[in-house]
Amino acid sequence: MTYLNGITPPLKQDLEFLEHYGVMGMKWGVRNAPKVSRPTSSEVYKARNRVAAEKRGLKSKRQSIRAAKRPETKAKRKAEYAEMKLKFLNNPDRVTQQRITKGDVALIATLNLITAGVATGPTVALVGGRLGVPKIIEKRQKSGDYNRVARNRAFNARNAAR
Repeated sequence: MTYLNGITPPLKQDLEFLEHYGVMGMKWGVRNAPKVSRPTSSEVYKARNRVAAEKRGLKSKRQSIRAAKRPETKAKRKAEYAEMKLKFLNNPDRVTQQRITKGDVALIATLNLITAGVATGPTVALVGGRLGVPKIIEKRQKSGDYNRVARNRAFNARNAAR
């Protein structure tokens, strides 16, 4: 059957289903964007403990450098300290431990209620500092800034011993 203008109407079977040219089995309206994973509170607390332990190790190494009597021993310990410091600075736990957990948020809110808003300035500084620091640390770790600084310190420590 044709109309007067020469167009043939679509078949009835063509009108009974919806057709699309997407990927088979793909849900409509769903985008496969990469999911951003954030560390859980327990991961943040564990990272804080690991970073604290590493800091204690650095402190004891500094004390052993001061206690060393012989210059060769002192130079060797300074080189070890420089390596430990580089490892510490590039530790990914440093970024994780700076994240604010739900418990931290509750503590800050409680402090604000107790002080009736008087401690708003320090609270804003605390929260603002915690929000900005992970990004700075990540940027420096990726760019290799810490590696340059640590190499220079290690080089200076080796040359000072000679």
